[in-house]
Amino acid sequence: MTISQSYKDFKRLNNIINVLIKYELGWFVHEMKIHVPFTAKRKITSKNAYADLPVKLRKSMEELGGTFIKLGQLLSIRPDLLPKNFIEELSNLQENVAPTPFEEIKPVLEAELKMPLNEAFTSFDKSPIASGSIGQVYKAKLKDGTIVAVKVQHPNIKEVFETDIDLLYHIAKLLEAHIPASKQFGPVKIVEEFEHYTKNELDYVVEAKNLEIFYNNFKNDKYIVIPKVFWKLSSTKVLTMQFISGKKINDIKSFNTLKSSRKVILNRLVNALTLQIVKFGFFHADPHPGNILILANNRISFLDLGIVGSINKELQKKVEVMFIALVDGDKDGFANSLIEIGIADSTVNFNMFKQDLSNYLGKYHNIHLQQFNGVDFLYNVLELAKKHNLILPVDFVLIIKAIVTTEGVGKLIDPSFNFIEASKPLVDQLKATHSTPEYILKSLQRKLISISRVLSSLPEDTKQTLRYLREGKIVVTIKDTKLEELGVELDRSSNRVTFGILIAAFVVGSALVILADLPPKLNGIPILSIVLLILAALTLLFLVISVVKEKEAIK
Repeated sequence: MTISQSYKDFKRLNNIINVLIKYELGWFVHEMKIHVPFTAKRKITSKNAYADLPVKLRKSMEELGGTFIKLGQLLSIRPDLLPKNFIEELSNLQENVAPTPFEEIKPVLEAELKMPLNEAFTSFDKSPIASGSIGQVYKAKLKDGTIVAVKVQHPNIKEVFETDIDLLYHIAKLLEAHIPASKQFGPVKIVEEFEHYTKNELDYVVEAKNLEIFYNNFKNDKYIVIPKVFWKLSSTKVLTMQFISGKKINDIKSFNTLKSSRKVILNRLVNALTLQIVKFGFFHADPHPGNILILANNRISFLDLGIVGSINKELQKKVEVMFIALVDGDKDGFANSLIEIGIADSTVNFNMFKQDLSNYLGKYHNIHLQQFNGVDFLYNVLELAKKHNLILPVDFVLIIKAIVTTEGVGKLIDPSFNFIEASKPLVDQLKATHSTPEYILKSLQRKLISISRVLSSLPEDTKQTLRYLREGKIVVTIKDTKLEELGVELDRSSNRVTFGILIAAFVVGSALVILADLPPKLNGIPILSIVLLILAALTLLFLVISVVKEKEAIK
């Protein structure tokens, strides 16, 4: 690190300290053993250090700007990292960033585009239409007459963020070392997540790729408009996309002007988010009012796709099941799906978790969906998961936050809006889909593949377990001395499992043969399929007879 850089870091740290003291957070600075100038030290007070802490934190971040506003915005969509009162307060963060003069922006543009501005555009407005922590947006016109929005980074913004992140690591380590109460939030872990998130935010190619995925997902939907990316005029620091003319969704007066209905817009917003989650597995993680435009004739546009969530097919299916259970009021189904989604360690007591969740869900028994407070419900579910050490995947937490944010947007437009109630028609469609033979066959196929993977890994897992036993890494305590009976029962159970797998294999095989429409046939049905079904029936009959005989033998 150069002397010049060290001086900048020291100067920025002093700036951070002064702002924290200004907003009555000086007690924390004192406890972290950070050197404070004598003039500032006199302003430090321990009185009510924790009072209105979320508000004080939000005001400090707004004044410190840039990196700290982005940190606050990240935290505002991560209810797994901070309590609800912090999340709600940080959602109110306001960016008041003075635009960088065009004279400083132009060299960045031309260097990134590798051509003079007048060669890329026929016209380019010098006044930005928006300015944020990382960059600002201009309106321009291409050679073919297309109106575009050009997003360009502030000069040297990457270096500014890197300096601030180094200082955030320093502060986070001091917090954990000197203020024990902070450990429950994991300050260092938060900074690590923020550093990863910032790398994506500072690379406009990442956002361009996200835009393109959204564009392709919704290109056949005439009511959802996603800006098209112009790749030849985009880079890590410049993003050129189709200009979308509309109004922010919370601009209530614009609905009549744009001939748009509040109810129709909200239904399409809910449908769009639900499709992003359960159909595409790729969703907007921060759908706040500034990122959603309403256009003429009941159309919607999603902007600013720097933060997205992505879930695989397996998690998608689990989320679908959870959605259905939630809307149907199925307490056990919801608890089981949440446990399947979560990552559990040995300390998780599933029965206690299910009991706590069931007791909590009992409050909503016989409540009409319109009275259901989805925001409080989802936050409390996260708290219960945290209490029982059930770790939920980050992208699942982002789904919860996206739903909560969408409900908040909906209530701005219509105070009676309820996301869960609005999503019921789509959930009913999901239920209908889950009942189709094709879905059932695919589900059986997935389960069969899963079983085959478990069976194929069984020999290696058994070897590893025996090796751990020899090395003393596993302690086995056996309380029941009737080992022979235990061995017989294990033998019976394993036989039943084997027969069950065979039956499933025959049934799935038969279904796949029917779908493949393989000859020869009997009355239009493939003979191989009939044979497999007969084998499945015979195996099932044999299994039932053996179980009955075992029960009679026990008597």
